[in-house]
Amino acid sequence: MNQSRYPASNNDTTQTNTRFERIVQSMAQIVWCANRDGQATYFNQQWYQLTGLDESQSLGLNFLQAVDAQQRHGVSQSWLSAINRQQVWEYELRIIHQDNQAYWYAATAQPCFDESGKVIEWVVVCQNIDKYKIVETELKQQEVNQEVNLEIQKYFERLTLALDAAKMGSWHWDSFTNKDLWTPYHDVIFGYEPGNGEHSYEDWATRVHPDDLALAEAAWKNALREHKDYVCEYRIVLPDGSVRWVESYGRYYYDDDAKALRMAGTVIDISERKQWQEALQESEKRFRSTFEQAAVGIAHADLSGKFIRVNQKLCHILGYTREELLQLRFQQIIHPDDLQSDLKKVRDLLAGRTENFSMEKRYLCKDGSVNWVEITVSFVRQANGSPKYFLSVIQDISGRKQAETQLQLRAQELEELNILLTETTTKLRKRNSELDQFAYIASHDLKAPLRAIANLSQWLEDDLSTVLEAENRRYLELLRQRVYRMEALINGLLQYSRVGRIDTAQEVVNIGQLLEEIIEDIAPPKNFTIEVKHPMPILNTRGMMLRRVLTNLIDNAITHHHGGEGHIKISVKDNDKFYEFAVSDDGPGISPEYHDKIFVIFQTLQARDKKEGTGVGLSIVKKILESQGATIIVESDVGKGSTFRFNWHK
Repeated sequence: MNQSRYPASNNDTTQTNTRFERIVQSMAQIVWCANRDGQATYFNQQWYQLTGLDESQSLGLNFLQAVDAQQRHGVSQSWLSAINRQQVWEYELRIIHQDNQAYWYAATAQPCFDESGKVIEWVVVCQNIDKYKIVETELKQQEVNQEVNLEIQKYFERLTLALDAAKMGSWHWDSFTNKDLWTPYHDVIFGYEPGNGEHSYEDWATRVHPDDLALAEAAWKNALREHKDYVCEYRIVLPDGSVRWVESYGRYYYDDDAKALRMAGTVIDISERKQWQEALQESEKRFRSTFEQAAVGIAHADLSGKFIRVNQKLCHILGYTREELLQLRFQQIIHPDDLQSDLKKVRDLLAGRTENFSMEKRYLCKDGSVNWVEITVSFVRQANGSPKYFLSVIQDISGRKQAETQLQLRAQELEELNILLTETTTKLRKRNSELDQFAYIASHDLKAPLRAIANLSQWLEDDLSTVLEAENRRYLELLRQRVYRMEALINGLLQYSRVGRIDTAQEVVNIGQLLEEIIEDIAPPKNFTIEVKHPMPILNTRGMMLRRVLTNLIDNAITHHHGGEGHIKISVKDNDKFYEFAVSDDGPGISPEYHDKIFVIFQTLQARDKKEGTGVGLSIVKKILESQGATIIVESDVGKGSTFRFNWHK
């Protein structure tokens, strides 16, 4: 090493230099020298032992290599400033030892001058002050803590007053004591008696809802880890079992080493807000459900006409997807022939001349087809009353429009048909009149010779009574029977032809009295009993037609009875809109295979030589009932009698 680093007079000897070198090497302080430009030229053994650096690493300007990296810039600037000003250099710096730990040193540099007053070199002594710095730091920290605590107390008092007035609780956590200080209103929110102030973690945790405890803890742990503010909403359970929602906000405060010193925050009861939020969410859910499930199309459009919200029904009506419609304006899908009338109504709405409007118009669907809709348009307004967006309710009326078109066509067809029916009815009346006249003339003209034949046969029988044999008498009797049958057939045919063509008047009919008159007119044999089950109804109806039906059924039961004695029963049953009449007998009965045949005109089940009959009576009954919109059925079998049931509208 260079041993001529220390100033001495020209009379100093080598022995003196050696002694001085020994003193420097034995010092507990770090000693180093630098030339007049500040470059390190010497270090004692204490430097090399403590830093672990060798001579090549230390000499020159590289002494900064052993200085804490966070201080290097400041040390370098201060050192160069002292050299430039040729002043004493004093600095507290941290030097890194071999154990990679930084220790505090108080460095003092003295300049050495020659006789002319120029700096020859610098002598630097570094004294370890690490213990003193620790004590100093602790003292300063205590002073800071005292000041901070005092300020916190003052601030806490002011904050408590403000928060109580705002119905908010406040808390402060101290890392040294691990205690929370709560304001009185914080106690009230959490169900504690106000005034205690100091609380533990358990006081807080026991109030937090079990399902929310992990969430709340994770929130403040994350805030500590991320150096972020703590914000969390959670539930608390009060001693009476009631549940309360709270929102807590907090902030950590750190020292220079990023260690959390304390945390302060607020807590507020948000139960009412949560209820409103839940009600709002439920309302929104109902709105969404109504909006999407509505049977009509619903659309929201901004004031320029661009769709901002549409439901699925409207998409179905127009054939577009929701995404496609939201790229369009309503003006783009209106049929050109309807656009101007629609825009006029929109302008009136925007100008405030109307509150809403409804109209029928056509939309152009995605596939090019046209759909008729009925649309009602109004505004959804902002709080100040100005329009926010259009609300449109669209109902697809294409089916109705098609039906209207079809109805118009049908009405036109019906009008044409009505004209044709009128002409046909006129012709039919004429034909009926001619037919009535023909039937009357035919029956009159046919009956006259028949009566003559009957009379002639009777006269022959009377004149030849003394000479006629019994067989000839039987032939004449048979001739008259055929004549009478022919007359009955003509009368029956005339009656059958008139059914439904001759309108009879409505009248009040007492069915009980009507049956008495019919039975009296028929005059049944003495060995026949006719039983009427009372009460019978009183109707406002076509009495003449009902008389013919009942007369023919009763007469048919008597005529076709197989015994000398018979019993006929007439009853009625109320079946809501009509009465069901029944005429039952104890005659020979009818095989089911003939139930339909008996209602055909001129059809009889027995030869007319065995049982006289025209075969017209039941056919007249059926035709009368059908003309009145009624029906008749027969219930019968061989040997079990017959029951004829027919309904008659009230």
